[in-house]
Amino acid sequence: MTFALLLLVQTASANIVTLSPPAPVLPKAAPPSPPIVVTAPPMLTLSPPAPVLPSWEETLVAQLRSDDRAVRERAIEAALAAPYALHPLTGYPPLVGALWADGRRTQATFWFYVFQERSAAWALADDEGRGSGAAALRTAMNDQLGQAINPWVASDVSAWKRIAARAVSYEAKFPLYARRPEAMTQHDWLATVDRARATYRDQLKQLQDVDAAGIADSRKQRGLPTGSLDDPGPDLPDGWQ
Repeated sequence: MTFALLLLVQTASANIVTLSPPAPVLPKAAPPSPPIVVTAPPMLTLSPPAPVLPSWEETLVAQLRSDDRAVRERAIEAALAAPYALHPLTGYPPLVGALWADGRRTQATFWFYVFQERSAAWALADDEGRGSGAAALRTAMNDQLGQAINPWVASDVSAWKRIAARAVSYEAKFPLYARRPEAMTQHDWLATVDRARATYRDQLKQLQDVDAAGIADSRKQRGLPTGSLDDPGPDLPDGWQ
């Protein structure tokens, strides 16, 4: 859910050859063994296919979804050390989920907004007919993650504004993912990224201008918490801005 929407509300038979002399009768072959089914790491149930990832990236994504906290923590640190190496649509959502699961809610929210902005260009390319299901994939992941993050962060509007502003600033400072939609040239892709960023930043301006007192009153009327963030976990590192 984008900032704007969140403020309003808070996927032919073959020829037979005659042999002469007749071919020998061969023993009947054993029935073929059943195929080995390899189950992929847990993924969101989505109609569009997820992008095909390099094996090392797929491994990291699986580790981010691990039930073993130690494995998950090592994967988080590897992802944070090189966020440009993760596909925005399939790498950032499990990173957000892992951070949230480990109690690092402020940081999870930060990367949720990085995911929103960095994946926006993929969705825009898809909407213009030069993608392969990215828009629907982004919407599904956005909605799933936002169910927990949006109500939580909106309890403290000043913190919400700060986290979002820093995420938008940081997203522009590390390199883009090495690949791009196959139907696009490098020039067109960079232009699409610029347009997507501009649109997302317009939405951020709407958030920065929102009436914090009005949001708090509305939440109180609906029985939602207001005030300081609940169990925020570690704050954002100084370098994330």
